[in-house]
Amino acid sequence: MLRTYLLAAWRHLRKYSSYSLLKLIGLGIGITGSVLIFLFVRHELAYDQHFGQSNDIYRLAIAYDFSGQVDQFSNIPRPIAPKMAEDYPQVQAYTRLAGLNGVYTHETMLSYEQTFVKSDQAFYADSSFFQVFDYGLIEGDPQTALKAPNSIVVSEQMAQNLFGSTKVIGKTVSVDNANKMTVTGVMKVTDAPTHMPLNILVSWTTQYQPQEAEQWLGRHVYSYLLLQAGTDAQFLLDQFDAFFGKYMARTFDQLGGTAKLLIQPLSSIHLDSHLNWEAYPNGNRANIYLFSVIALLLLLIAAFNYVNLSLAQSGARALEVGVRKVMGALPGQLFRQFTTESVLISLIALVLGISLTFLLLPQFQLLFGVDFRFPLFSSPFLWLLLLALGLLLGFIAGSYPSIVLSRFSPSTILQGADVKRKSQVRKVLVVGQFIVAIGLLISAMIVTQQIQFMRGKDLGFNQDNLMTLTVKDSSILNNIQSVKNELLSLAAVKSASISSSAPGLALNQTAINVQNQAGETTPFGVQFVEVDHDFIHCMEMQLNSGRFFDRQFPTDTDQSIVINQAAADQFGWKEDAVGKKADFGPNPDGSVDQVQIIGVLSDFHAGSLHNPIEPVILFLEEKQNTPQLLLRLNGTELSQSIQLIEDKWDQFGSAFPFTYTFLDQSLADQYLAEDRLMHLLQAFVFLSILIAVLGLLGLMGLSASKRKREISIRKVLGASTSGLYLLLSQEYLLLVLVANLIAWPLAYWGMTKWLADFAYRIEIGPWPFILTTILSLAVAAITVSYQALQAARHSPITALRHK
Repeated sequence: MLRTYLLAAWRHLRKYSSYSLLKLIGLGIGITGSVLIFLFVRHELAYDQHFGQSNDIYRLAIAYDFSGQVDQFSNIPRPIAPKMAEDYPQVQAYTRLAGLNGVYTHETMLSYEQTFVKSDQAFYADSSFFQVFDYGLIEGDPQTALKAPNSIVVSEQMAQNLFGSTKVIGKTVSVDNANKMTVTGVMKVTDAPTHMPLNILVSWTTQYQPQEAEQWLGRHVYSYLLLQAGTDAQFLLDQFDAFFGKYMARTFDQLGGTAKLLIQPLSSIHLDSHLNWEAYPNGNRANIYLFSVIALLLLLIAAFNYVNLSLAQSGARALEVGVRKVMGALPGQLFRQFTTESVLISLIALVLGISLTFLLLPQFQLLFGVDFRFPLFSSPFLWLLLLALGLLLGFIAGSYPSIVLSRFSPSTILQGADVKRKSQVRKVLVVGQFIVAIGLLISAMIVTQQIQFMRGKDLGFNQDNLMTLTVKDSSILNNIQSVKNELLSLAAVKSASISSSAPGLALNQTAINVQNQAGETTPFGVQFVEVDHDFIHCMEMQLNSGRFFDRQFPTDTDQSIVINQAAADQFGWKEDAVGKKADFGPNPDGSVDQVQIIGVLSDFHAGSLHNPIEPVILFLEEKQNTPQLLLRLNGTELSQSIQLIEDKWDQFGSAFPFTYTFLDQSLADQYLAEDRLMHLLQAFVFLSILIAVLGLLGLMGLSASKRKREISIRKVLGASTSGLYLLLSQEYLLLVLVANLIAWPLAYWGMTKWLADFAYRIEIGPWPFILTTILSLAVAAITVSYQALQAARHSPITALRHK
């Protein structure tokens, strides 16, 4: 019986090949989009799942509260994790990670003989690291590899790049051309996704300082606990008040603040954590939901397309149904026959969708910068999942048309009844298809507007043609002012400055005590940056009041600070900040370093536009540990300017290769997730519109074919071609207009929720909705025009000659 059904289905597909092809392409495109999204969602949900004890590993984070200003950090003071492991037997092990060049600065340069390899995945790590994270060592002992000072463990790929071999135990490498390290291990790093990718680990004891054991504020590190199997991490939160009182209260009481512990399951960090000082950009669980909904919508409109075309063809198949019923076929048998037909088309579409997925996967991977795996030939589960998708989609898409067709009776066929009901269903499905396409199009326009707004917003400084050089070479650090002046002598360099961090990127954090109008001292959490005298000129910032650091005032080095307007407002000083006093709490010996505010900068964005402008203070410090050398280039012939700077840099005799970034590109990278969302929406808008257009094209062709006699009679009676075109097309244009009216509030609601994540955002105006309406009506008009005009121009003699 199944063979008979399949044979009948195949014959029908060949007989109505054009409409079968439209159904096939629609389903294939829907499957392609949904499979690509599935691969993305699968990758995002797989973060940190490959660790053997991932369910029992937690990262500790912290929230500081100074005078009601709460700041949350993804890393914590150094003593917290060791003390918790000491006090609570439920903690099986702990480990800490710290960037090799600062709180979250994990870039370094390894050199061996004349080979240099740069890495942005380099961390100090406790000796217990391999107890918590089960990276396998292909060389070395995990128990001892990170115990001795100046020990370094590298990934297998790093060993190959640096030494050309993995047999490297005992070899000595230079880190940032300063510290000599002995290789004590080579670890196997898989390509499984993790929120903390790494390929270099240096022993914690290499940089350990005894005072850090009691430093309960500042010098943050990423801290992880491995709890005993089955332990509820809530107990740590329940015990933290007592822990805080025992160890941390004294420090925070002096500063007038408090702290709250945050606990993050390892597998949730990538999607749910967006705290200050994340080591790497994380994903967003909201995007997982959004893309999953888009995948379902793509399948839904593909199914709508199939149902529409099948219902539109039902009249042409009425005679077939009547004959089969006269020959004794039961409704159930007809239902199975037509369902088999839809499943067959769906399975062929599945093959098409898989083929298109392989074709588009490289572009998809390029968009995300991630190697999305499609293990079709190595995963039986994936085969079963895709097969189930094809069968389910075929059954769902074919069920309703099969029910309608199988219920036809000879009398119904002869009387032509039930046409109106089917027509109404088709209208609902057409509207549904265009609601999805129009909603995605409006969303894509608004996302694009927001990204353009972020890129074009005045950040409070000029980001154009600003080169940043991270200085690590000791020979350059010791002569940084001379190097700066040498570079300034180049015609290509307009201005230069030395800064601990470039504005627009993450800054460090500290606490400051200020006096309000009533003379009371209040602590505040603030961001800070160390700069030189030329910083404001190089960054092209503006002063609201006071002055900037000046070489004519030697006391500026340790007695003066500059703040931004947000800090002045938060401190309660508003327009009267210049001349006010502040301090940074007691030193270990009980003394207090008091400073005076000498100037107030206009507000500038020290981070992304997701967050509001925060209070920032600037210190004068020309001798910094790992500063950024900022070079403002003249706007012409950038390639030649870069070459001149590189030539001059080589003359300084740096042991490091010349590397640089431009600040505008670094700032653009902050919105990489939004960029990807925009491109994905644009791609899926195209797919959804394409599916809707294919369906509309098929429906219009069938409608025109059915109405040939009516059109011929109208032509005989004097109807014009334009009048007949409007007659045939107005129904579909009206449906598209209705779809717009329904899609508008849905898109507005969704985009309002999305924009709420940005402290600085556009106002949703009418233009995305107006343009989308015009565009959708134009697409629909163009789609139906060919079939409508062809029908309107058809000779009435041919149609009227036949019954």
